[in-house]
Amino acid sequence: MKITRLSCLVAWAFPLLVSAATEHALRIAVWDTGVAVQEEYFAPHRVTNAGELVDGRAVPNGIDDDRNGFIDDLHGLVLDDDRSREVSDPTFPHGSQVASVAVAGLPWLGLVPIRQGSILRPGQEPGKTLFRPVTTADRAAASDKALLVAAFLRAWRVRLVNISFGSAWEDKLRESLDPSEDGRRLAAEHYALERQYYAGIIDASPGVLFVVAAGNDRKDLAAFPCLPQVLERPNLLVVGGLAYVPSLRQGIVLSNFGPSVNLWAPYLGIPCWDPVSRKPVTRVGTSFSAPLVARMAAQLWHALPGLRAEEVARALLDSRPFSRSEKEADLEKALELARRDAGS
Repeated sequence: MKITRLSCLVAWAFPLLVSAATEHALRIAVWDTGVAVQEEYFAPHRVTNAGELVDGRAVPNGIDDDRNGFIDDLHGLVLDDDRSREVSDPTFPHGSQVASVAVAGLPWLGLVPIRQGSILRPGQEPGKTLFRPVTTADRAAASDKALLVAAFLRAWRVRLVNISFGSAWEDKLRESLDPSEDGRRLAAEHYALERQYYAGIIDASPGVLFVVAAGNDRKDLAAFPCLPQVLERPNLLVVGGLAYVPSLRQGIVLSNFGPSVNLWAPYLGIPCWDPVSRKPVTRVGTSFSAPLVARMAAQLWHALPGLRAEEVARALLDSRPFSRSEKEADLEKALELARRDAGS
């Protein structure tokens, strides 16, 4: 399969214009607010878990039919136990918009939504919310859940995960609503628990490439850490956002930055599909920069399915596909580097 330079922002291909693939060559999980997989737009990419079908029908029944630890994971995964089992959330279209960037024009790419949930809920007090102390049981439960999510990715044959969210240390301090030393200590405990959780998932999934948005606060992640962005792993790419200035022949950083941000992609005017208006729209931010990179990773893996996750990551890191301009990604060099790395 030949991959040539493509315009990721101009040559916008809608999956509805191509026939649905009966078998997906590759699967990507979009871990976000949920994806409206029931919409016709996503039909070519929708994946159904046969183990959860009831009399051949995709109907939620509140039972973990395939005994994989998750109830009604028919078309994806919902991580919050007290929410609806639906993988789409009509009040938050963000995940669907992100997913539409990742799968655009790739009918062979299966889509597996993962709807985000809390790892450990804060304790409640009248008039305010305070973090409760993290216990040994909480840490064990976080480790178990991380292994369960990793097992889900393996069972669903997911090779790519796009994560367009983050959990910042500063957010934990705000959520604690307690400026005392005790409040800071509890916030630190909850941040450490989340670090353990995300690291557990990534480390237990060496065959999966995680593509993560750097965030839009224009802060140095070394000074203002955010999870899972600051986890340095060979199968983790953290994508920052640039606005390309032709007169300067370079990009201006508009996102978070720092040593953990290892790849850059367009930040402004990224086209996506909106499930509310059912129309194409444009968005800004690294939430949409990351799926551009995930989409390129999918194309590399589709061309060279024998690559390991770290080889795909290294090919993109070494080739810097958006180095020429904001609107064009040159994948020829990435493919050449990947073939050399794989010894083919």
